[in-house]
Amino acid sequence: FGRTLEMARDRFLEDHTRAGVPLFLGATGIEAMAEAAALLDGDGRVPVSLTDFHIPYGIKLLQGRSKTVEIEAARDGEDTFRCAITSRFTDPRGRVQGEPKTHFTGRFHFAADWSAPPAVQFPHLPRPAAAEDVQALLYHPRRLFMDGLFRTVTAVDGFDGERLHVRIQHPRPPQAFFTGVTDPAFLTDVQLVDAMFQTGGMLEVLSSGDIVLPYGIERMRWYGPPRRGTVYRCLTEKTGGDAKTGTYRLTLADAEDRAVIVIEGFRMVKVDRLDDADRIDAQLLGVLRKAS
Repeated sequence: FGRTLEMARDRFLEDHTRAGVPLFLGATGIEAMAEAAALLDGDGRVPVSLTDFHIPYGIKLLQGRSKTVEIEAARDGEDTFRCAITSRFTDPRGRVQGEPKTHFTGRFHFAADWSAPPAVQFPHLPRPAAAEDVQALLYHPRRLFMDGLFRTVTAVDGFDGERLHVRIQHPRPPQAFFTGVTDPAFLTDVQLVDAMFQTGGMLEVLSSGDIVLPYGIERMRWYGPPRRGTVYRCLTEKTGGDAKTGTYRLTLADAEDRAVIVIEGFRMVKVDRLDDADRIDAQLLGVLRKAS
């Protein structure tokens, strides 16, 4: 399947930029591959898990120019599909050059319905003061790269340096994801998945000061369709890391503490470090009190 990313139509790109360069999100890569797999499946089934997800090279719209990508899906068994997103370099004259570059890969498993959601036990974590003001601190161009449509983390309810407990909700009123489209019929909820990814970045911003981007996932499970207007809770736990990456477990739960999405082996790669003036790690409680 071919898809040309264009700033005039794909409004979501305006809200995910770094140093002025629009970036195609990891969550939109997952959605694009899931849609390709669903079309190939043709049975009306739903994606229930994603494994072996990797982002070898991010997709950038340099100088806001449009970029054409190809989304591939191939059967890998009765219920499983191997997917990838690739692109070819095109020169200013429109000539395609070089070998295809792979941006995303993953393997989806489809089923007729979702599995019963497991119960989620949230640990008791220290609660920051003035947690409702966290958006002004975290959604900052030198700390996180998203805003607008992706300003989805509404509060921090607990943080101890290795674990982060936040609340997540779709922004209100809804903004246009595509030109003229505020509520696209996604198979995977791009904004909620991106919000979960954000929490890994937030944990590092609040602790190490490292700026990180999604790199890979061992396994992601869906336990039901997300719903707009619902307040979700997300627990992010750092499970490992080295000089270049961090690894996390992410759990999104509904008001009844039932899992909606669980991500295991979520890896993020370190791309930069906050300047001292922009760090809020050790000063978290005091900064939040000042913000209130």
